[in-house]
Amino acid sequence: LINTEVLRKRLPEHQSHGFGGDSDTHLMVRCIAEAMNHGLKDFTQAAQEVLEICEGAFSVVIAMGDCLIAARDRHG
Repeated sequence: LINTEVLRKRLPEHQSHGFGGDSDTHLMVRCIAEAMNHGLKDFTQAAQEVLEICEGAFSVVIAMGDCLIAARDRHG
């Protein structure tokens, strides 16, 4: 991802670095969880919101409960 700083700004200060790792994937997951904790109760809505603001090249598969999301960057 090329906009990790934008994503980190969506997190509380204590979660913006290091918690569970510093990879792009960990950052995506933390942003999705934060969106779910602050108003977006639905996992799919939170994931869609976060994935739409991710910039760069990526392909991800995210599973939670009985939901499976596969996504790639808009240019992929």
